[in-house]
Amino acid sequence: MAAQRLPTGFSIGRLTQGSEVEWERSLHLNLARLLTMPMRTDIEQRLSSRPARAGAEVLRLAAETARLGACRGGDADGALQQQAMEAAEAGAELARRMAQVGNWSKLKQAWEQSFYADAALAVARARR
Repeated sequence: MAAQRLPTGFSIGRLTQGSEVEWERSLHLNLARLLTMPMRTDIEQRLSSRPARAGAEVLRLAAETARLGACRGGDADGALQQQAMEAAEAGAELARRMAQVGNWSKLKQAWEQSFYADAALAVARARR
């Protein structure tokens, strides 16, 4: 993780004046970054776990949808459309939250909302 790396730097300089050469070496430590390291590490850990959870949920829904598609019994198409709508609803909610914190554009959010609306319409038609 980037937040756990020690904020240091090293530089070498050479100064010449006539025939004299002077070497300068220095080690730098960013005190402000060092003092805020625990807070930055905590924030980075919280933010890095969110995409993993969202990805796991998408994979779970995909596997369940595939299982429902494989059964193809009685009301399998309606159940499959219902699952697709639920997945689209989760995607729309994720898009809303991502746009709210500034990670997605309004266009991307609108596309997810449109996909959810189409899935809900398909479910309503299947029930009718």
